[in-house]
Amino acid sequence: MRDHFLADHHECAACGARGWLQVHHVRPFHLDPSLELVTENLVTLCMTAERCHLDLGHGGDFDAFNPHVLDDAREFRLDRAARERVRVEAKARSHRLF
Repeated sequence: MRDHFLADHHECAACGARGWLQVHHVRPFHLDPSLELVTENLVTLCMTAERCHLDLGHGGDFDAFNPHVLDDAREFRLDRAARERVRVEAKARSHRLF
């Protein structure tokens, strides 16, 4: 599934990077197992210097998730000047998993 998804979504949705890509679940599949393989619940994020997967997908903490990751990734990509603000907001809006 990962390779298939990355074939169609081969760059970071937030910064456009094409390396060190991760397939991120918008809603963690352990909270809703029916979403594990649903492509609408997936987004490609990187772990390059931008750290989009960690910062936008998890709010800076892999024990959390950001339910607004799609909106944040879109804004991050469109407005370079807003990137730090988007990171801060992603952290504030993230929910702890445990």
